Amino acid sequence: MNDISLDVCRSGDVINGASYYNCRHIYFRTNERLNDLFSNFDVNDKKVLSVIGSGDHAFYAYDRGAESVDLFDKNKITIYYYYLRVWLIKYLDMFYFDKEISVSFLNHLLDLVKPETQIEIDTHRYWSEMIRLYGCNINYLFMCKNNLEDYAIRDVSKIKKKIDYIPNFYNIDIASDIDISHTYDVIIKSNITDHLNADYNKFIKYRNNLNNLLNSGGIVVSSNVLTSRISPLEEKVFSECFDIYPMDDVSDYSSITSPGFIYVKK
Repeated sequence: MNDISLDVCRSGDVINGASYYNCRHIYFRTNERLNDLFSNFDVNDKKVLSVIGSGDHAFYAYDRGAESVDLFDKNKITIYYYYLRVWLIKYLDMFYFDKEISVSFLNHLLDLVKPETQIEIDTHRYWSEMIRLYGCNINYLFMCKNNLEDYAIRDVSKIKKKIDYIPNFYNIDIASDIDISHTYDVIIKSNITDHLNADYNKFIKYRNNLNNLLNSGGIVVSSNVLTSRISPLEEKVFSECFDIYPMDDVSDYSSITSPGFIYVKK
């Protein structure tokens, strides 16, 4: 079984409730306040490394002028959704699908695409096979599909100028052993630290990986999602290599919280 067939097969298992180390549900859209987040740092003309997730962090970075955005995610099938959204922006000037992805609409989009690179060929095949085997049940592959308008970028013209860049995609757990030769000015990591389970050794490896991936004076952007502040363990470990700055507080309807914090490489 080749990689695409295996990815399709495992994606079908995810639809039916399974989960693998590197294949699981995909975020349909972000669950973070990205406008607030991105107002606290500058990506203009910067080389960015971003977690994929839903793809929103990368698209926001392009909208804010990033020179290039490379991608990483432990969940391999996020790259197929990323390219699907690239095509949605490129061919239809749309930032999001509707809350439900209809088979007819998805077929229409795939008909517009003329794959040129290997990843585009693979992505086109992946979604064609997903439609053939699972039809409208592909919607069960996604989570976090409400309140799309809160996060949509309505003018995608800036993004369209950038998305022909072919990103390096690292299918990695960034808190484990990695082998990446490139370095970056900005790393957008979302709230990955919420899932490290207070493991001291994992935090050390994670910090060292981020430090090694950054250019001099580079920054790491961390989001507050499950918690409202940096944990004592994370602060202790990261303060050895980074200066840590909380972002400005914003109103969140029921409370006033910070959207995240920034590590600046010492």
